[in-house]
Formats: sequence, structure tokens, C-alpha cells
Amino acid sequence: MLRRAVLLHGRSSRSMSLLGSIFGIGEFEGARNTSLSRSTSKQQAYNVALLDVSSSFGVSNKLFLTFLINRQYVSMNSHPKFMLQKVLEDDASFLMGHVLVGASQCLAPLIHQDALDAADRLQVATKIAREGKTTMAEKMHVMALDAIVHGRNYEAAALYETIMLHDYTDLLALRCCYDVVVVELVCDNKGSCMYCSNYKNMLAVVTRRLPSWSPNDVGYSHLLGMQAYGMQAAGRLDAAEALAEKTLSMNGNDRWALHTMLHVLEARGNANHGASYANQFKAGFDNGGPLEHHMYFQWALYMLDLGHYDRIGKMLEVNIFPYHPDDTPHAVPTLCNATQLYWRLRFAAQDVAELGEQLLQNWSAILSPRSSGAMEVSKARLHPLANVLCYSILSCVPSGATPPPEPLTLEPAIDTNRLEAQLGFTPLQFSFPPISGKPLYPQACFAWLISVNLLMVSGELEEVHYNVCKAFQAYAEARFNDATQALLPVREKLGLLGGTEVDQDVVEQLLIECASKCDDLRLVKLLLNERLSARPQSAQCWNAFSRVSAAMGDSSAVRDAQGMSYVLGLGQGGNQTVYLSTLTLSGTSLRSSPSAEPSLQLDDVLYAIKNNIDRSKTTTSVVTLEALESALDTLLAVSAENDFEQIQVFGAFDTPMLHFNTYNKSYELRADAQRRLHAGPESRLQLLRNRFMSLDVRVKRNRLFAPPSAAVANTSEYMELSRIESLLGATGVRRVIGMLGQDERKRFYLEDFTSRIIIDLTNAVYTKGLFTVNCVVLVEGDVVDDVFHVQSMGFPPPETKEASLDVLGGIDPLGVEVSVQQREQIQSVEANDHHATFIVLSDVHLDDPNVMSKLDELFQGLESVQPTLFILMGDFTSASIGGGAGSNSLQDLREYLEELGDLILKYPGIADNSRFVLVPGPNDPGSSRAFPRHPLPDLCTRELIRKVPNVTCSTNPCRIRYYTRDIVIFRDNLQQKMQRHAILPPMSSEQENEGAAEEEDGEAALSVSQTQISKHLAKTLIDQAHLCPLPLIANPINWDFDSSLQLFPLPDVLILGDSTEQYQLGYSSVGVFHPGPFHVDFSFVFYRPSTNTTEFSRVE
Repeated sequence: MLRRAVLLHGRSSRSMSLLGSIFGIGEFEGARNTSLSRSTSKQQAYNVALLDVSSSFGVSNKLFLTFLINRQYVSMNSHPKFMLQKVLEDDASFLMGHVLVGASQCLAPLIHQDALDAADRLQVATKIAREGKTTMAEKMHVMALDAIVHGRNYEAAALYETIMLHDYTDLLALRCCYDVVVVELVCDNKGSCMYCSNYKNMLAVVTRRLPSWSPNDVGYSHLLGMQAYGMQAAGRLDAAEALAEKTLSMNGNDRWALHTMLHVLEARGNANHGASYANQFKAGFDNGGPLEHHMYFQWALYMLDLGHYDRIGKMLEVNIFPYHPDDTPHAVPTLCNATQLYWRLRFAAQDVAELGEQLLQNWSAILSPRSSGAMEVSKARLHPLANVLCYSILSCVPSGATPPPEPLTLEPAIDTNRLEAQLGFTPLQFSFPPISGKPLYPQACFAWLISVNLLMVSGELEEVHYNVCKAFQAYAEARFNDATQALLPVREKLGLLGGTEVDQDVVEQLLIECASKCDDLRLVKLLLNERLSARPQSAQCWNAFSRVSAAMGDSSAVRDAQGMSYVLGLGQGGNQTVYLSTLTLSGTSLRSSPSAEPSLQLDDVLYAIKNNIDRSKTTTSVVTLEALESALDTLLAVSAENDFEQIQVFGAFDTPMLHFNTYNKSYELRADAQRRLHAGPESRLQLLRNRFMSLDVRVKRNRLFAPPSAAVANTSEYMELSRIESLLGATGVRRVIGMLGQDERKRFYLEDFTSRIIIDLTNAVYTKGLFTVNCVVLVEGDVVDDVFHVQSMGFPPPETKEASLDVLGGIDPLGVEVSVQQREQIQSVEANDHHATFIVLSDVHLDDPNVMSKLDELFQGLESVQPTLFILMGDFTSASIGGGAGSNSLQDLREYLEELGDLILKYPGIADNSRFVLVPGPNDPGSSRAFPRHPLPDLCTRELIRKVPNVTCSTNPCRIRYYTRDIVIFRDNLQQKMQRHAILPPMSSEQENEGAAEEEDGEAALSVSQTQISKHLAKTLIDQAHLCPLPLIANPINWDFDSSLQLFPLPDVLILGDSTEQYQLGYSSVGVFHPGPFHVDFSFVFYRPSTNTTEFSRVE
């Protein structure tokens, strides 16, 4: 078939970069506003895209080029009006080229003029079809374009369905039918209506054809992306996320999948994760394609939730609503997005006067009838939500005269007799039954508003539309109580207006704003409680909640709101300056500015500064400014409190960053002042550089790889490592250290600081471990034709904790300043403490009565033991918070945790003498799904901590120091993720012993048990010295805090909470164990630090 031949030819020739650009998978992404013929002539474009396919399949060059551009349009990579501009200028009789451009301009306009120009394209296409010989499919495409241009969308959908019935590979018909379903209204047998956003029909357009496609077919990934988008629109968020991830694994540039992920994260209220995701994949939609404005709008919504209003202004000006010097109005979808941001910013007390004037000018131009060529184009027909947004601007932004009134009419029923006469058969009609209706409003009601030719039906939609418009009008006239009373009866029916819940949220915010202005604070607080349950990390919501609570005199609620980490960010503390006078310590002179006054804390910190200077191993008695600044940087990063505690808990965001100074080859701690949750793209690059540098430095100080001059052992044991840039033209076997990566063509490569090279793993022998993209590996092989053929591959050898501490030269990686005398005292106390016990549980579902009952039995049995520490890992509920129907709310979690506190108080010995550390799970509420994750919200844990002060809510991951023993706790379904993203199957123990035994057909004969997978996982984490050695798309990371996930130096104990069975093992002096999910079989771990032993137990 045609599409399969295209794919096979694309694989056979690397010179087809143009084809790769068209498909969005090549090395050179299509440039913004660039047509095909600007980089190649028409005939060359055909030859590159088609070559010998036309002779084999009898397909014309133009038709095949249309297929290619169709796919570009379906994938949302670029707009056909740019891609075919020069081709149509050269060949004005290219029928399907005009049809494709006209349909895309009408259904996915970049500016409003596109919708007008579509009428011209229709005229040309109709003339060509009338004068020339056309196929039935081409004839139906022209008829469908005519139906779209004249507002007969039901008819267009029926024609597209008929086309796909005979040719399911027609991507243009598929995409246009999908878009028509998105923007239309449907009516059921009872006459009630719903906006479609009829998600069932939207999904069905794709799912009816998907079984006919193969994963190897060109365009298959885009169909999956469209299906994922339909799933999220229908509220099936988990399924949509899984399918979008699958799509991105097939094609990392799929715009539908990226669009889906942004909507899923927005629906879940994951603003931090969403902003990070948008920033990470910005290049994926910053290409001038149909989705660019909208996806920047999604990004701006995350910025709104996080309170970053200044960035939204820049996005509006540059990416979402740029100024058009010729006063050309924007397209309706762009205006809807900008209008939503206008109201959200206005409700946040931002200055939006200029934006309002621009929107007024654009909406007014949209409503004015214009002529296009010989055709008179009617006023723009807006869907209900767009009409509401348009009216909100025209009524609330000062303006002049309004347009004259005009009665509303419904789209007529499909004239099946006319279509049958034109086609010779009855078209297929899946989604849109014929309907009839009447005008909605009398002309006296909102006279100017009904001048817009809307597609609406009577009944509940009329009530919703009327009340919302009335509320905006009342808001403009400062009749806030009237607006509130208009919105309350219809707020549960806002879905009839269309769009997503995020789009309808503007009306919810209008209700909150009006209720607050009429001093109905109790109503406002109830509405905000609803919003906070769905969007627990929204800075905007928490700030509003704080203001309302303050007005009501609820100081406790104010403290809750102000205490949320995503409201306060990284805190308001200013920089502190330490002034030093001229002093002498053991012959070392500290030089300072003569005008500097000595700080009151100078005596307290002087000894610590002296220690840091000593560690720099300076050879002079005079301390330079640079040395002093380095010492102060380290001092600011460490704890100022030297009081000894038996158990210390360190959150990921409080852990200082360990930096390797490449100039003096030593480590130093850096203060956290410059780190932020929403770091720029340079932080992502620095993250990967830091990971690689950490392992590269570690490997090169290993005696096996150290240069002869520094080798500790025999120089004969030295193995030289080559830089990748030196492999060009090299012969013979070479050894290289590099980071695994995968390019857009799914080829694996190895990369270091100097270069990258494609690798062939076909004949590679590899060690234990789960090899994923972003892992650092040692490889051995030779280079043939610029490809490194790997013979053997493994992870870098680990470094023991003792060896790492020697390299650090006395620096504590957790930032605790301890003298040699204090360390000796701590070790002495630790040696005499033989009774400490830790109880570790994972997946403690507090909403499960059976779990609470077993916890009661556990505490009862341990009351006499009084364990030193309980470590409880999430998830703490069986259903996620704010995840849709059947999910829990923040208030539910607060009640469950309060019940946990009551349960602990039943046993005074445990309540008074045991400490509790709570670590959130993957589905527990937090600022985002990116690691490290924030602790459970203070709003949920306040009552628990009040009742049981010994409870500490920490981050995920977190670290516990028990005397001198370091313990790392990490909760994630890591084993499943690592297996899913492994690029090579894990080796079984039998394979390792028997030299990778294989069956006669060449496939692995041995399976890998769950226990063996656990060993692979532990080896991978310890060898990589990182808790998430995965692609960033698989496990998002807060880039500036990646250092908190590193395992350098290695801990004494690594506790992994997972969804698998419990296990225990040891590797490189690190004890690793997983207690198993408590809610499944009520298993837990009894850990004794003094003997470093674990005992698996279960509540029977």
C-alpha cells in the first residue's frame, strides 16, 4: 500500500531529510512559514518524496504530495497554506491542494482571514472539479469543503465518513471529520442537547479506523495521539496519559500527544509538573503550526496557578496574542484563549486594560460581515462558549455602538435527497442526526448579541447561555449580587457551553469574583474549598483563600494558606552578609574591608570558616578573597545548628548541592539561593552534564582507569578510556565512557562532553542492570562507518561510602558541620545503642478500613517495644486526590490523617517515645509529579501534627541520618518504569553463568524472575549513583534539584517503596530493601540499625 512503501523507502535512504521534515521525524524540522518549494523545486520535492512509488502504484505526484501534506496537517506540525503555497502558485490546477488548504484554513485558522480565504479556495476547487475529470473521493472532498465554508457541518461530517468508508487511509477526511465533531452540537432523541465536545463521537472517528492501521504505517502514531486527546476530553485521564506516553515513545514530536499531556496535567491541577513539561517540550510546538498559540495558552494557565503573572504577559505578547500591524483579527480559537487569560488576570487584580482594548477590536472585526472575492461571507458563527467570551468583552470593555440585532437560526437538517442526487448513493452518517429548531431569544433580549449566527438549540443550553451572558452584563454594571444569582442555578450545566472544564472555569471564577464583591464570604469560601480540592497547588486559589479567610477573621485558615509551599515558593528570606574584621587564626590572616562591621555571629561561625579554608589546602598564610568566598559559600550551605540529634530528617529541597570544582579538582557545597522549581532550559542541560561529570570523575579516580602517574596499583592494570571525539577515523578496539541517548530516528547513541556517536548494540555482551536512556555506561568496541559497534557494555564500578568521604575531604554532603571531636562522641554513643528499631511500611491506604484495623493491631503489638522510628510511605489513599469521579479530596485526606493521629494516641508509649516520618507516594497530593516531591500539604497534616508532635512530613525522596548512618527513602513504582524503558532485556543469572545461553532461533531461552529484576534495579541505582536514571519524559525531574536524587556518597541503607513484592538484598556495602505494599498483605519491615539487619513481618 502507498503509506507502507513510503515508510520503507524512508528507511532505506538517509538523504531523504526533506521527507523526514514532512513527517516531523527527521533531522531538520520544518521551518516556520516555509513552503516546500523554498528548499527544493516542485519536481525535486516530488522525486524526494515519491521517487519510484508512482510507477509501482499508479499514483500521481500531486496526489502523493497531498498525502504527505495531509500527514503534516494531521500531525499539527505545520500549516498546509505554507507548505503548499509555492506548489499551488506553480500549478493552479492542483485540485486536492486547494481542498486541503481551504479545509485547514476553515477548521484550523491561524488568523481570521484564513476563514475568509477558504471561500476563495472553494471557488477555485469548484471550478477545477467542474472543468476537469475528478474521482468520486475528490468530488466528495469539494462538496465537504463547500459544506464547511457555508456552515453545514453535519453534511460535511457525513461526506467525510463516506470517504473514509471507502478509503480509511484518507488522512484529510479523518482530520476534518475529527475537527467537525469537536466544534459541533448534537441533539439526542429527547431533544435535549450537549456540546460536542461530544467526546464519544470524537473518539469514534479515530477508533473506527484504527484497527485497519498497523504500527508500521506512516501516520499511525498521530492517530494514537488523536485518540489520546479524545480520551482526556472524555475525562479518562489515566488512559489518555498512558496512550500519550506510548505515542511519544513512537514519535517524540507528536503534537497531539503533547497537547493531551498538557490537558491531563491541567485537569489534575498539576501546575508545577505542567509548567515543567511545557518548558521541557517547548520546541515540540514552537513551530508556527496550528497548535502553537493554544499550547502556549496551556502553559500560561500553569503560570497563572503558580502566580507568575509577568511571564504570562510576555507569552501573550509574543506567543499567544501577538500584535498584527495590519490590524488583521486573530482567529476565533486564539481570541477565546486570550479572552480567558484576560479574565483570569483581571480577577487576579492585574492590569489588563490594553489587552481588553485589543480583544474588543478583534472581536468587533470578527462580527462584521466581509466579502471574499465574489462571495459574501456571513458573520462568523461562534460556538456557545466562544459567543459567551465574545459577549464578555463587548459588554465589559468600554465600547461604542453595538451591531444591529439579527435573529438566531439553527443549522438546517442534512438534505439527504440533494446529496443522493449529486453522488448517486446515500452518504454514511454516523455522528449527526438531522435536527430542526427555532430562534433562541426574542430580538429585544441582548439585541446586539444575537446578531451572531450561532448554532444553538433550545432547552437547558438556552438557560445556561442566557444566564452567563446576563452575569457578565451585571458584572460590567457592578450588580454583583444579580450576577451571583444568575450563575448559581446553572453552574452545574456549564458543560453545555462546550470546551473543556478548564475553558468553563472562567465562569466559575466570575462567580467567585462576584460573590466576593457582594460580601457573600461564606459562599466564596465554599467555592474556594471546591477549587482547592481539585487544584491543591494553585497559588492563585490559595492567595484568594487567604484573603477571604482574613476578611472572615479565620486566622487558622489564613496560616494554612500562607503555609503552603507552592504559595510561598522558596521563601522570602533575604541574603545575609557576614562581615569579618582582621583576625588571625593559627597564622592565617583574614582580610576584610576596613569599613566592615563585625557580625554578632562572627564568633559562632569563625571556627567553621577556618575548617573550610583548611580543607582548601591553601599553600599561603594569606587568605585571598576567592578562598574566603568559597568558604562562605560552603558555610551558607551547611546547617548552622551543631546541636546533636539522634535522628535527623533531611528534605530534598533543604539538601545543599555538592559541586565539583574542575579547577582544583575538589568538592564544595553550594548555597541553594539560585535554585528554583521552574528553571530555564539551561538547567536541563546542566542536569545531564552534572550526572555525567559525577560518574566520569568517579570512574577516572578508580585504580583501574586512573592514568599511570596516579595509579595506585600496577600500571599494567590501567585501562585507557578514549574521548568520543577521538573515535573519528580510529581503528581497533576502544573503550569509552558516555551517556546513552536516542535520537529522533530511534537510533541509540553514546555522548560525552566532546561529541556523540551512533552505537550498534546488536552483538553487545552486557552485564547485569537495567540499561535506559540517560544511563552512563562503559563500552568496548570498534568503529565501522562512523558507527561504534559495541562488543561489551556495563555500568561504571561503584565507589564505597568510605572512599567517597575520603575524596570529600571532611565536607558533609548533607551540610551538617561536625567537628572531629563531635564525630567521635557521636560514634561512641552509637556503639552503645543496641535497642533502636525502625518499622517501615509502604502504601498505607488510610481510607481502607482493613488497613486501619491492621495498623491498630500493629501498634498494639509494638506498644511494649516502643520502636524508635516509624517510616510510613504513600500512597496514603487508594484513589488519587482530585483525579475525577471516585477520587478523594484534600478534606478526605485530612480526615484520614486525623484518624491516624487518633489511632496513635491510643498507645501512649508509641505516641510519646516513637517518631513518625511520612513520605508521599506517586498519587498523593503535592505541587507536581516531578521529583523531588513536596511533603504532604500542611492543610492535610496540621491536625495530625497537633495531636502527635513527633510526626515529620518529609519530601520524596528524603534522607534520614541516625547517628552516623545514612538512610535514603524513595517511593515510586520504579521497577515497572525501569523495565518499561530498558533498551535491552535484563540478563538472567543463568545467562550470566552460562555465557548468555540462547535457543537455536537466537532468542533468549531464559526468563528473569522478580527477584532477579530487583537485583538488576539495585545494581542500576547504585552504579549510576542516582535514584531516577530514566529519560526525563518517563520520570520528570525538577531540574535544579536533581542533585537531591543523587546517591553520592552511597548511603548505608536504601529503602525503596514500590508496587512489587517485598525484597531484601545487599550490593556494594549498601543494604537495599522494599517492605512490600501494606494494603495488599499487611507486610512491613523490622529494621535494626545497630546490626544493620532487616526482618520481614506481617500483621496476621
